[in-house]
Amino acid sequence: MSTLCRLCAHVKQFSRPICASKDVCRTLLSGAYRCHDAWMNRLQSPILSKVAFNEFILDVYNKFEKGKGNILDLDILANKIENVHDKEVEFMDRILQQFRETPDGSQVSRSIIHGIVRGYIDSNLTDSLLPMIKDKITYGLHLDFLSANILMDHFIKKEMYHEASQVAYDMMLQEDFSNQVTYLLSLYSTTKLLYHPIEQESPNQEAEEGEEEEEEWEAVKVIDYPFYDDHFSIQSERFLHGKTLYMLGKKLGGVDGRSLQLVGLGMYDKFPQALKLLQDWMSVSDGTIVVQDVVTRFDELLQKALTRDSEEPEKDFGLLRIEDEIHKLKLTQTEKEHCIKDWQGIKERLQSENKISSDDLETNISDYVNSEISQYEQSDITELKSLIESWETRRQNWLDQQMKDFIKQQKMDEIQEKIIELEEKEELLSYYTYENEIKLAGLRAPIPHKEPKKKKVLDEDEIEERKLADQKKRKIKKK
Repeated sequence: MSTLCRLCAHVKQFSRPICASKDVCRTLLSGAYRCHDAWMNRLQSPILSKVAFNEFILDVYNKFEKGKGNILDLDILANKIENVHDKEVEFMDRILQQFRETPDGSQVSRSIIHGIVRGYIDSNLTDSLLPMIKDKITYGLHLDFLSANILMDHFIKKEMYHEASQVAYDMMLQEDFSNQVTYLLSLYSTTKLLYHPIEQESPNQEAEEGEEEEEEWEAVKVIDYPFYDDHFSIQSERFLHGKTLYMLGKKLGGVDGRSLQLVGLGMYDKFPQALKLLQDWMSVSDGTIVVQDVVTRFDELLQKALTRDSEEPEKDFGLLRIEDEIHKLKLTQTEKEHCIKDWQGIKERLQSENKISSDDLETNISDYVNSEISQYEQSDITELKSLIESWETRRQNWLDQQMKDFIKQQKMDEIQEKIIELEEKEELLSYYTYENEIKLAGLRAPIPHKEPKKKKVLDEDEIEERKLADQKKRKIKKK
């Protein structure tokens, strides 16, 4: 079982709010950010106002099962999500999977994603939403910054920093922290998770459990070479967390930014890269470089880092798995010893030159995010209101086009029926016009020659059987 799977098993148990009072929990974003009034007003549109979710989802499900569903059906459904039951969650899951197999499913539109995110939040279904967001191939839910911000803020309000960080990881994999609110929320949630982690197994326990797992063999026609790109292929949540902190720290800069980069690279097992960065920082900076807490954390990560045997034999091609490719990226024991030696020298120099800050990184990041985030809200609010209007216009355009296509198809069907009817009438009229010629042609047509049936030649056994049968019949008649 991978690290990520084991961590997910602990989410419900260890993702409860840390605060004891609801009054302490707060969102970083103002109530205006969600544009609640504009979002609810869209329900008054002629299209959405006539739809009841609990009935419509069955219709859409049946349409997609028959291969007749389209993007308009899913868009209306996503924007009417409310009072969802367990069975309807299964229907929604199946509908999204089937939509991905349609021509329109290559890229799920922003209005559908936004509707699903907000609908699942309002229905307390975020535990079902996160796995869907992670599985891009099956569901195709690529969060934009507005839906990501609303979802992260929802988790932060409940102090569910692990879940909020999952959204930050998703934005990291998209390599898009261009939106300042997304960046600040990601920075806040991943830093909080660093200081308030969920319970997880140690690397040694993970390795031991991995050895006990039974292998399952499966016959395949082609053996694919396992490819690990160190980005989309990352399976370890610790690596995802570390790489996200590293990217966020690069954008932040300063002592706090450098501290996040250092601890991020340590969690990501990129120790040589981290030591190289430290040396570069020390050569260009006269002030403090990193905070003390990060120095301690990096030291622990380096000491506990797992290594590989440099002389271990190469596995056969058919036995290679992606875990083997990940294993190759680990330090050898010799490389680890060199890193520890270099780290000790750098650490002593940091201490002797007073380049280690005693600041609290968690407090610094919290204060920074709280002081900065409000100034970037208004531009997002304006954009979201504009998007809600444009989505409604596009939805109406889709419906109008669908009606035009329906009317066009009806007319084409009517024309086709008329053509068939005229052809039948023409054929009937033509018969009476050419009746004599048709009869004459029938008389002139050659009579097909029938070959005489060949008599079956009986062998001696069959002749003997028939004689015996005739004798029996004669005896019966005499009696």
